[in-house]
Amino acid sequence: METGPLGTTVDRSPPAVDRPPLVGRAAELARLSAVSAPALLLVAGEAGVGKSRLVSEFRDRPDAREGHWLVGECLPLREPFPLGPVLDALKGIDVFTPPVGRVDRVDVFPRIRAGLAELGPAVLVVEDLHWADEATYEFLRFLCRGLPPKLRVVVTYRPESVRMERPVVDLAGYLPRWARAVETTVRPLRAREVGELAARLLGLTKVTDEFAIRLHELTGGVPFVVEEVARALPAEPAPRLADAPRSVLDRLTAPVALRGSIAERLATLPPAVREVVGAAAVLAAPADEELLGRVAGLDAETATDAIDRALAHGLLRQGGPGMLATRHALATRAVIDLLAPGDLRRAHRNAAAALAGADPVPHARLARHCRHAGLVEDWVRHAEAAATRAIALGDGDTAVDLLADVVAAAGVEIDVRARVASLLSRAAQPGLRHGEAVSALRAVLAEDDLPPRRRGEIRFGLGMLLIAQSGEASAGRGELRAAVPELPDRPDLAARAMAALAIPSDSSGTITEHLAWATRALDLLGSFDDHAVHTAVHVNHASVLLYSGDPAGWPVWRAALARGTTPEARLHLLRGASNGADAALWLGHDARARELLELIPTLVDEDPALYTVRLLDGARLRLDLAAGRWDGLAERVANVRAGAGAHRLPQLDVEARLVAAELALATGSLADAEVDLRTVAETGASLQIPLMTAAAAARARIALSGGRADEALALLTPALDAVRRQGNWVWAAAVVPLTCAALASLGERVRASHAQAEFAEAVAGRDAPLADAAVRLAAGHVARKASTGVDEFGAAAALFDAMGRPYAACQAREETAAVHLGSGDKQAMLDVVAVYTALGARWDAARCAQVLRKHGVAPRHRGGRRGYGDALSPREEAVARMAARGSTNKEIAEALFISVRTVEDHVANALRKCGVRTRADLPWDFPRSS
Repeated sequence: METGPLGTTVDRSPPAVDRPPLVGRAAELARLSAVSAPALLLVAGEAGVGKSRLVSEFRDRPDAREGHWLVGECLPLREPFPLGPVLDALKGIDVFTPPVGRVDRVDVFPRIRAGLAELGPAVLVVEDLHWADEATYEFLRFLCRGLPPKLRVVVTYRPESVRMERPVVDLAGYLPRWARAVETTVRPLRAREVGELAARLLGLTKVTDEFAIRLHELTGGVPFVVEEVARALPAEPAPRLADAPRSVLDRLTAPVALRGSIAERLATLPPAVREVVGAAAVLAAPADEELLGRVAGLDAETATDAIDRALAHGLLRQGGPGMLATRHALATRAVIDLLAPGDLRRAHRNAAAALAGADPVPHARLARHCRHAGLVEDWVRHAEAAATRAIALGDGDTAVDLLADVVAAAGVEIDVRARVASLLSRAAQPGLRHGEAVSALRAVLAEDDLPPRRRGEIRFGLGMLLIAQSGEASAGRGELRAAVPELPDRPDLAARAMAALAIPSDSSGTITEHLAWATRALDLLGSFDDHAVHTAVHVNHASVLLYSGDPAGWPVWRAALARGTTPEARLHLLRGASNGADAALWLGHDARARELLELIPTLVDEDPALYTVRLLDGARLRLDLAAGRWDGLAERVANVRAGAGAHRLPQLDVEARLVAAELALATGSLADAEVDLRTVAETGASLQIPLMTAAAAARARIALSGGRADEALALLTPALDAVRRQGNWVWAAAVVPLTCAALASLGERVRASHAQAEFAEAVAGRDAPLADAAVRLAAGHVARKASTGVDEFGAAAALFDAMGRPYAACQAREETAAVHLGSGDKQAMLDVVAVYTALGARWDAARCAQVLRKHGVAPRHRGGRRGYGDALSPREEAVARMAARGSTNKEIAEALFISVRTVEDHVANALRKCGVRTRADLPWDFPRSS
């Protein structure tokens, strides 16, 4: 701040809005605020830890605003202007005129102190005192000896950069007895605080613990580095970044500001210090002095002196008793970036030589050093050894990191790359690093001189990755079909390929073809003896039976469960349990799905990095949606989508998005539902048929509620045709009843009856409660107002009750209530409104309430209306979202079952509460109301 001639206070700092949020500094801030004048406040901390930010926050506190704030900054100049920071702080103050030419300490120092005393209450801030010129430092000593009674002096500095001949804390020794000296050390943030800061910088409510911990490892808890990382994150939607510990954070380079800060410190130190810091960065793990010295190429005495200096300047840290490392992971990357290529290569060679004699041999570390040192044969040897060890420990992602670069390296012989590619394909299947593996496998398959005996193995591995993880199921199935004839000498892999082709993972093929592949895989089991592969084949046989609603599916699954006795076989059981839970939900066996989800932790340790365990999150969301457990569901969906985006799991993202859409539709966020449903529909042929039918059903419900039966039929027909082509009719449970409803609404009851009959015949004898309920619902729509329709709707509702699906049961009862309403019985519809309201299904409750109003009945509202103050109510929010996206008042009224006048009121309220003037300025992406 500056003080003008009339004593007005002018703030010369950047606007507060540009400042990063202050996190984890409550104790330090309270300590500073508690000190009254006269006082010396010493604020210490390493570079970037937030000293200036803390002082800035201190300045803005009500108890510190009185009087003048005078701020000067010491700069790292080779020949700084004497007393420059102090003179800069005093600019604009009439009580002192800066001298021209040389600074006469005897004349100037007393005049400045007298001027400060005349100001009254004041705070003099000198930033970065470790860079101060001699005159500035001498003036502060002089000032402290006679500190004016209404002055507080605040000094920030880096302890590691202070010269030993003039330690900053000595200033406290010059204070008179009536003045106070307080030292505050600003520490790095803890992992939890790093997570809080990152969330606020990214505009999120919170980030996952995994993200916070990894970000803390990368940044060492230094706020400046956290802020730089937040700025450097790719331009993806923030929720996708909130759960990105490896796929996003590990790909970041060191921010340029961090590299500059480290370069500035290294430039002032002897070459030996740069060598040991570079050695620590190359090793990338805590090391003792002897190892650092060997990698740096220094003798013991020189290395010890250099290490001491590096520690004193904050370039190294103690990573444990006698162990040394760089400050944090991003500092390691910054130092690597600053090393010359020749120096980097030499340091890696030294590291490889130093670690070669260790026991046990650190293969993973040696692989990295040999690679960067250009020792290709040693790199491949150590990478294979480390990857084999990682696979044995269940860490496939680490194995992928080690092997993918070998497979993709043009300088490695093709026979070697082919051998490593086979290992890579096995390593990648249970993990999440499939993108790197897929790219490497495709590259090696394109080689003309690839050994034939390896081609089938590699193609099999690629197909398994594509079909399971990469959202390329059709391409994966193509690779597996091509691999089968290429594996004459590997019946175990051929059986695995056939078993994988048995799973209906996309809309291609028919259920008959899938069952045929399962049979072919079973027939191969007698030609080899591999317990894990036998388990995998039986698991997939059970899975295809379950997906088709075959009553034999569950007995076959129980038999397969008894087979898994080895760790590898139990991984296949984990996948089978995932398939079983997925199939059970589409069949309507919700209790069985829940049992399978509870079984999974007993099969293997539930490692959150496992691909299959991640996919189970989608089944859990669908189970909660069906069971009416909607409290906090939107937040859980957002977290799952964050993980799916971060780890590139498109199928999981689609599944979670569908749950979000169906929840948004039920709770009244129609605009959000339509956006998500369109996105799901645009996924195309790679979309699994159950997801396709569910998305089509939700979109058709919206159309039918608006009286657009022809539009609903157009949405449902492609999904129904896909089911008809595949032949697995249990997956049509979502679309057949709505198809019958649309046809009946259009007066085509004969077509509706044929559709219901075709479905009923196709699912007869299937073990699929959801299909049974759909048969009854479809029959109810065909009969509609007849007493038969009431009975069919009632039977469907009872089936949904048995499944534990209250929302679906209420939808069936709504159809019954609509029939009763036509004959004058209004209580059934009132009961339906009450159930919808209790569930939180605001859209459905509003629709039924509108029907009741047309019959002269106003549903009773239980309890008083919640006050939302300046926040948008759920209904105002729904209206605002649709208005922001361009919907007219009439369109909004029809979609939300309210009057146009009510829409106008809600739009007006939303404009006022959001502080905008036009509908186009309304936000459409604000958090949804709970």
